[in-house]
Amino acid sequence: MLHIVFGIVCTILIILGLVEVVRIVTLMIIDSKKDKDVTIIVPVSGHNEKIEFILRSIIMKAKWEEEYKNSKIVCVDCAMDDETRKICDMLCKDYEFLEIYNVSDFEKFLETSKFKKD
Repeated sequence: MLHIVFGIVCTILIILGLVEVVRIVTLMIIDSKKDKDVTIIVPVSGHNEKIEFILRSIIMKAKWEEEYKNSKIVCVDCAMDDETRKICDMLCKDYEFLEIYNVSDFEKFLETSKFKKD
């Protein structure tokens, strides 16, 4: 009796494992994330004490996560103060994929980018 129960449990686990392997392989084939470009848009306004922490968190996610390898981080200046702007400028110098735009330049960026609606 114990052998029958053990055999049934093993068979169920084998079937579940094969289904999971097929699912993973199918997702890898269908959803190839290597060629995806990701643009992360961060609007910033006023005095933001946590902007360095916020941007560094996004930067680390973009650098280390496989799906964000081709990412671009756009910081939109929505009337940020001078101190916040200095922090953003400092981070832009350190990371080439981080850019700052004011609102009018950001609108031009959207018009010329792949986000433009036809």
